[in-house]
Amino acid sequence: MRKRIMSVLALSLALASLTAVMSPAMAWERGTEGCTPGYWKNHPEAWVGYSPSQTVASVFDGEEASLSDATLIEALGFKGGSNLVGAERILLRASVASLLSASSDIDYGYGAARVINSTNRALLSDSRSRILKMAAEFDRLNNRGCPL
Repeated sequence: MRKRIMSVLALSLALASLTAVMSPAMAWERGTEGCTPGYWKNHPEAWVGYSPSQTVASVFDGEEASLSDATLIEALGFKGGSNLVGAERILLRASVASLLSASSDIDYGYGAARVINSTNRALLSDSRSRILKMAAEFDRLNNRGCPL
């Protein structure tokens, strides 16, 4: 009986730890630096692993078809709008800056794969509020201060 209680307790602690690690409130609290869309738009020579001429669709999935052929440098200049496509533009502008920060040699705290996956999930949700929430989080991260 004691062994079973210890096993249940160990499992509970493991699940609690996993839940804490996966908590959305703590999801983006690593790293201390990030560069804005304006920085990356004006400094393409600082890009690592990506090219200004690459298309949005070569990196992200789920965007409106009219945005797929835009280049990454064009996405950095996207303006928003009041509809779903406008929200996608806002997200893609912030996501490209996050992607470039994550790929550079700064203390962004997360890798490119996490930025891409988070962006794709938001885009595929077709939820304007979810897309804007992710964009706001990337914007916050991108404005932590750029050391480049």
